[in-house]
This record gives sequence, structure tokens and C-alpha cells, in this order.
Amino acid sequence: MAETMKSVVFSDLDDTLLDRQTFEFAAARPGLELLKINEIPLVLMTSKTAEETFDFIDRLEIEEAFSVENGGAVFIPARYVAGGEEESLVRTGGFCQKALGTPFAELEAFFRSFVDKHGAPFTALTDLSVDEVVRTIRLPAETARKALARAYDLPFSAGPGAEGHLQRLADEASLHGLSVVEGGRFHHLKGKADKGTAFDVLRPYYLRSYGPLRTVGLGDSENDAPFLAKVDIPVIVRRSDGRLDPRLAAALPEAARTEAAGPAGWAEAVAAVIRERS
Repeated sequence: MAETMKSVVFSDLDDTLLDRQTFEFAAARPGLELLKINEIPLVLMTSKTAEETFDFIDRLEIEEAFSVENGGAVFIPARYVAGGEEESLVRTGGFCQKALGTPFAELEAFFRSFVDKHGAPFTALTDLSVDEVVRTIRLPAETARKALARAYDLPFSAGPGAEGHLQRLADEASLHGLSVVEGGRFHHLKGKADKGTAFDVLRPYYLRSYGPLRTVGLGDSENDAPFLAKVDIPVIVRRSDGRLDPRLAAALPEAARTEAAGPAGWAEAVAAVIRERS
């Protein structure tokens, strides 16, 4: 029987579609080819900045909607946007941008105040120079510069003895309408908008274009839980060390799990989704 519902895949990038160390996606290519052959849209849901993500949109040769900075903003291809809607959106090339998150200046002010007040052993990503980001994360210099161009999300690392400070930061952030979430490489201070918020904004555009949908979500970290909890088929991708994120696994006990890790696991999950729809 032919499938009546359009499938749309919503996916995290780092340690999911991309290799954690190299940021390459060679192992994911079989899955990417299957999506292309079956005309299944791939919507990126990432903590990366818009500048970084536009690079991956080009490299992956896709032109679908995407979310950046943990739900801080969404970018919708202009072809999905009705004429009257453009007035409330910011046009960026072939995309229309909608801001959802708290401006970075507000996040930074709160973060600096907290660190100064409590002496918390936190280091914001934006405290690092481009050269330091290159050495720490092994990014090319141009990519490192783009990673520092934050607009709605403040990534930070936590030093030894930081556990109590992390909980206190989360508690105080909540009182200020902010939140703290763990990603694969950093903790993130952000507003209340998250990847689930971005999913809720993006899904209607695909519903309007294609009718009934079967949504698939792939992610590896706690910050992916908000959108994985909303899709029809959530998949937890094993991290590069072969383990599942314990917080994500606990939050989504019924989600599928991949056998392989990283982009190989991503391709495995996509192949399974294609088989199920046949």
C-alpha cells in the first residue's frame, strides 16, 4: 500500500549527523542519499549559530527549514511562506527568519553576574579567542569565528567542582525566565524557547505544504529532548563513545535507539525509517 503521509526528518547535527571530532558526515551519506531518493525533507535542529548552519545547508545540499542556537531562531525557505507572512519575518537570502529566543546580550549579562557573585568555575565559549576555539574544539578558524557569533544561546564549559553551581545557575536562571540545558559538548544558557518550540513553529509550514505528516526526530543529547518528545518517531543516536545520553534516555524511555554511534547510527536510523514506510 502506498504511503499517504509525507515523512519529514528533524535532526540534530553534532554527534548525530556529524562526527564529534571531525564535524564530517561521510558515514551518514547512505542515509542522506535515501532521504534524497525518497524526497524526504531534512530539517536541521542545532545549537550551532546561523552562520555555521548555513555552511552545512550548502555542504549537505539541502534547502529546508532549520533551527539554530537551541531553538533561538528558525529559518524557513521562502517557498513555504505565504505572501502576507513575510511582513513579520526577516528575509535572509532564500530564507525567512523568525526569532524565538532571548537576545544574547541579556544572557551574557546574567551569566557574568552569576559567575562574579558565586565564583562559579564556568567559561563561556565567547570568552575564548578564535585561536583558542580552534585549539579547543578543533574547528577551522573561519568556522570558529562563526561559532562565536552567538545571538540567542550562550554555551559554557564547567570546571571541576561545578555541579552545585550548575544547579544554582539553573535555579536562578529559571527565576529570570531563562534556562540551562546540557548539550553534547557544552552546557547552554538560553531563554525558555528550545528545540521543541522551534519544532512547533516549523511543523505547520510542512503540514500546509504536504498535508498529513509522519515526523521523525534524531538526536543524542538532553537539549534534543524537547523536539524528540513531539515527533511521531523519536530516535536516540548513540554518542561517539557508544553510550546513550542518560538524561535523554530517561526522558524518552520509549524512543528507538541506534546500534551504531554518531553519523553511522544516524544513517542506520534513516534506513530503518525508509523500510518502515515501504
